[in-house]
Amino acid sequence: MGDVGYIGVDGGGTGCRLALVRDDDHWATEGGPCNVSTDLAGALRELSAGLDRLAAQAGLDRGSLRGLPTCLGLAGVLAGHPRPDISDALRLTHATIVDDRAIALRGALGSRDGVLIGLGTGSFFAIQAYGQIRLAGGWGLTLGDEGSGAWLGREMLRFTLAAQDGLERPSDFTDALDTKFAGPPGIVAFAQKAKPKDYAALAPEIVAASEGGDQGAQEVMRRGRAHIVEALENLGWVPPMPICLTGGLADVYAGLLPKRFSDHIVSAEASALQGALAMARKTAV
Repeated sequence: MGDVGYIGVDGGGTGCRLALVRDDDHWATEGGPCNVSTDLAGALRELSAGLDRLAAQAGLDRGSLRGLPTCLGLAGVLAGHPRPDISDALRLTHATIVDDRAIALRGALGSRDGVLIGLGTGSFFAIQAYGQIRLAGGWGLTLGDEGSGAWLGREMLRFTLAAQDGLERPSDFTDALDTKFAGPPGIVAFAQKAKPKDYAALAPEIVAASEGGDQGAQEVMRRGRAHIVEALENLGWVPPMPICLTGGLADVYAGLLPKRFSDHIVSAEASALQGALAMARKTAV
């Protein structure tokens, strides 16, 4: 076996994926949550264990990975902020550590100019144009994640409380939510303990109610769409740049965006992990 090899890592808040390419061989493994902002120690354990598994699969000792070109796209890394502590902890001497949005963008669009919008439990926006990358969003539900599943759930509950106060028009769905949570006290009690995934669990119900004609759910979906349109315009999207939507709500919003945007929607070329591998390969000498 030759010495050519590189490693890509897609480290997300709910799990991580790692891959090693060496000559014509490819090995991959998966691990648990990997957000270096909310749990650095836990993320490092998952990453280290994943590297151990890759080395074992390839019949190598862990030290053989030390100098391989490696790109780690990690949740919780802020774009433009170096994290040598992570590469040092993992004993990697040729590592590039980037925001996980960057590898998702590279995987989805390759080298093409265009926009990527991630719409899952959280949300983020990214544009690749004229040799530059600009990232936006991805700050979490407390400060952002507009249009995401968690955001939809939270906004729908806000709308339901506002309807109770006479500030929004009630609908069959707001009435159903009021019953489900046993009134405003139950909604408030839920919100005090809810995590993003708990809010996001309401998203399929909101989408179904909106598609069924419920005006309350439609208004919340409209507000989510408005955030996406605003982001596209402010990021500098211009036709005919491709727009790639990923995540569990991608197809939903694809059907809601104005035609001037929807005419340019494309499928992702590859996964975020493939994006990390491409970025690692680029740094190989």
